[in-house]
Amino acid sequence: INSPDLLIADEPTSSLDSENRDNFLALLMELIHKRDMTLIFVSHDMALAEHFTRLEALSNITQRPLQALMMTKGFSMNLSNLSNPRTNYFKK
Repeated sequence: INSPDLLIADEPTSSLDSENRDNFLALLMELIHKRDMTLIFVSHDMALAEHFTRLEALSNITQRPLQALMMTKGFSMNLSNLSNPRTNYFKK
């Protein structure tokens, strides 16, 4: 991994047993803190909640602009293209 300001992890622990999940999370958190990165971690496993300081339900995220999630560490990005996707994958 280079040194991005933002790391998005989508279900990275879903196929791991609890020991490997815990080891992975320890390494991930160490990396995040060491490099002062912002992490968006997506998971259905509410048992992981204890590892994070902020939780958002998907229903809350889809009801407001994505910019609301980008407040930590002054992170910002141009989101104007999200309303006009180039591929069918992102179209509703």
